[in-house]
Amino acid sequence: MKHLSARLAGLVVAAALQAACYETQYVDTVVHANGSVDRAIAQSVGLTPEAAQRPGVWRETRMVGAGPDGPWDGTLAALKAPPSEKKLFAAAGQFPTVAAIPDHYAETAKDGVTASRLVRTYTTHDLGLVTEHVWTETLTDIAGLDEMAKAREERAQINMRLLRAALDEGLGRDYEYQDYVRWVGATEINFFAVFTEAALEARARGGESPTDEEWEKLVEAIAARHGLAGVFKDNLENEVEALLTQRTGTLIRRRDGATLEPGTVNLIVEAVMQIGEGGDDGLISFNNQAEGAKFAAGMKRVVESEFGGQDALEKKGEILFERMMGVTFGNSDRPYEFSLTLPGTIVETNGTLESDSRVRWSFKLEKAFAFGYTMWCRSIEPNLPAQRAALGAERATTRAAMLRYVDLVKSNEEILKVVNRSILAQSTDPLIAYRAAVAEGQDPTLKAAAEKLAALLRLLGLQPHRTASAATATITESPGRRPTPMRGSGA
Repeated sequence: MKHLSARLAGLVVAAALQAACYETQYVDTVVHANGSVDRAIAQSVGLTPEAAQRPGVWRETRMVGAGPDGPWDGTLAALKAPPSEKKLFAAAGQFPTVAAIPDHYAETAKDGVTASRLVRTYTTHDLGLVTEHVWTETLTDIAGLDEMAKAREERAQINMRLLRAALDEGLGRDYEYQDYVRWVGATEINFFAVFTEAALEARARGGESPTDEEWEKLVEAIAARHGLAGVFKDNLENEVEALLTQRTGTLIRRRDGATLEPGTVNLIVEAVMQIGEGGDDGLISFNNQAEGAKFAAGMKRVVESEFGGQDALEKKGEILFERMMGVTFGNSDRPYEFSLTLPGTIVETNGTLESDSRVRWSFKLEKAFAFGYTMWCRSIEPNLPAQRAALGAERATTRAAMLRYVDLVKSNEEILKVVNRSILAQSTDPLIAYRAAVAEGQDPTLKAAAEKLAALLRLLGLQPHRTASAATATITESPGRRPTPMRGSGA
């Protein structure tokens, strides 16, 4: 979104969109087989809740001036701490469960209640001979698309009320301007919807941010859908001002047909332009001098009677603007570096593998726009004691074998139950007995189970072989174990 931000500089909350140099936020996590977890962080003090900085929360803490020079293993000693530049809060600790990790990251919204946070889930699935681990961690935004749309509507309604009050006082009953007020409200909604949809489209594409040329085409296409074709093509501020000037002069008419004086048109346009230029609140504002004083007086009465005064109204405007754009928009270039180690072998992730069990995510805050940015990872590990107990050997230990095993047993609860019975019995007998029962059954719904079970037995080295008699078969087990007779035909 940095390209979009550059295009908006000087128009849409310039102070919020100016280029900034952000410190990288670091997190390193190691999940152990027993469910305990090591967590280390090095992040901006302003993003660290006071509760997470208290003594006793972490095993070790310190203030540091910068993050590590390269990939970080979570060791605080690797972080430099110039005493004159304490920018990051660094901490490391071990926790009994993932749920026990302290809520150490929060970017609180202007409403003082909602916040962008890190939300984690960690689940393990005991699949008998193999254990599956699934991790997700989401950096959230403060508002979803529905909330953003509601905030755009609410702020537009406020600006429409302010504009109507100003025109009532400044122009009086001799002028008709209701269509103009409605147009300003609808255009404000559409104008900011363009930014939201462009950011959303950029996220949907994934990968690197679009080039300037790609942005121009994308934004122009979205703007055209909202009736704003051409507005975003060249100089955005000039194009918006030209559009406002044209509509102000044509949609506000005196009842006898006379048009507004050019000076009055400019006065109104300047006030409406404050929606984009007026700072974080984005509210219409008239100059309280000369001709603008009458308009400002009308607006002031409404501000006092309906909105609790200017300070309260500006605070409301700031909250609504932030909800319209989320916390990810103005801070979109803030970088994040997360790393995670899970038990076993990682088989799926949206991060970058550093080893069989370690993954890294490197991204910027813009990736969290509206829906949040989710880091997910899935690993599998062999349950070797269970394999030795049930099979007398370690059979499903490679990545391919474990994946095939998980695919077979996760989709059939009954087969998993039989595998667990074999583990408890320390014998293949429950598996073999179940195969015989399935083979003899007449229910066609058991056919799929029979096919899966046959594939599982082959995977585990318990392959069925026909004997000279069509009525009997044997299972070849691991060396040194007695074959178990089977009834029925082999699969």
